[in-house]
Amino acid sequence: MAEFTLVALAAGMGRRFGSLKQVAAVGPGDESLIDHTIRDAAQAGADRVVLVVRSEIRNEVVASVERRSALPVSVVEQPGPGPGRSRPWGAAEAVALAAAACPGPFAVVNADDYYGADGLAALLDWLRSPRCAPGRAALVTWPVEATTPPHGEVTRAVCALAEDGCTLVGMVEHHGVARAGGAIASGAGPIEADAPVSMNLWGLHPSTGPDLSALSDTFRRDHAGDPDAELPLPTAIDALVRAGQLTVEALPAGTTWVGVTHPDDLTPARAAMALVAPVPVR
Repeated sequence: MAEFTLVALAAGMGRRFGSLKQVAAVGPGDESLIDHTIRDAAQAGADRVVLVVRSEIRNEVVASVERRSALPVSVVEQPGPGPGRSRPWGAAEAVALAAAACPGPFAVVNADDYYGADGLAALLDWLRSPRCAPGRAALVTWPVEATTPPHGEVTRAVCALAEDGCTLVGMVEHHGVARAGGAIASGAGPIEADAPVSMNLWGLHPSTGPDLSALSDTFRRDHAGDPDAELPLPTAIDALVRAGQLTVEALPAGTTWVGVTHPDDLTPARAAMALVAPVPVR
């Protein structure tokens, strides 16, 4: 039987938040959001966690996660910014590195987002199904309305779907997504409230890893002189979709989302997570 892995992306810099939001106390028992996601993944049938971190935050993040994790935790280090760089090379590189440590199909999550049990259960069901095969992937989507905080700006990858309503045609990263005058807009213009967006809750076959690695290598060469360049996972997968290398099934299963991007997000996030059962220290 295949082993299912939860890949948790926890190497971010947290510039807008101002501290390590990966381990911020948000839950009712001072848990981080990833503590709750790991609990939900374990209940949905995941077998292990691969935690992607930077070396300079490894000890703090791993210690926090291992205190409550119901699953065995492995660690993959993503290189830090390095000389002349202001940030790591992005989530596409992080997932490519993690894929090499996954013996079978895997789910990808952000450490600073909480997705709820429904979305993870739907994704694990897909990973167990024959639809999970080389050249195929799944993405749990949310309407942008459900993932745009009351205040502040966020980045969202808006999805375009085929006429069947479930096959991803492409994704475009929108920066500066915010609420204004009862509507939602980004720097590129208005966004319909029901537009499906990616929150980086992916189901991937291990064969996707080498493709992401090749894209990341090319991106690093092409942007060697840009200290701020990074390749987001939605942008990389969009390239694979448009090249005909990957077919992505959209799963509109996202019913819950809590995230922290800015310090002001902590109060509403804690209020939302107060309704969720705490994750005990092991």
